[in-house]
Amino acid sequence: MYSVSLAAYIGADTSPWRRLVATTLAEILPAAAARHGDRTALVIDKRQLSFRELDAQSNRVANGLVALGVKPGDRVGLFGANNCEWVIPTTASQRQGPC
Repeated sequence: MYSVSLAAYIGADTSPWRRLVATTLAEILPAAAARHGDRTALVIDKRQLSFRELDAQSNRVANGLVALGVKPGDRVGLFGANNCEWVIPTTASQRQGPC
């Protein structure tokens, strides 16, 4: 299961499952960026993004969504191939407000 390995990787305490369930992607990504910075977070085809790059690009897209009027609770539809250009807006759409 991804959540266990990801939580262990970023240093979260996985023993109490309640903490793991209460953790969102919007909380995990900045924590992972702070902890792992330039380590590789994502590899799709020949493109790689570090935790810092993924977090920064996700922030930019999240701020762009807010500028377009998207508010917490709004639905955001994404359609695309399995690539970095899909992962970035997916993580951005899960953030709450400007980053």
